[in-house]
Amino acid sequence: MRKLPPDLRAAFDDELAAALEEMLAPLSGKKLQRALSALSGWRDTHPTGTAEQLKDQARRAIARATTEV
Repeated sequence: MRKLPPDLRAAFDDELAAALEEMLAPLSGKKLQRALSALSGWRDTHPTGTAEQLKDQARRAIARATTEV
């Protein structure tokens, strides 16, 4: 099941989009919504770097969003 909305998926190359899908897979409900919001905000900053750096940045954005109370 794809959790990454089409507009976000289109913003990233296939490899990064697949990695983001894996990061989102265990999330649901409010945590998923927070993570998607964080990814949208992160994307809007026009991140740059290697594929691994982008994955790490996305992972951190998701972690921050899903651990907030």
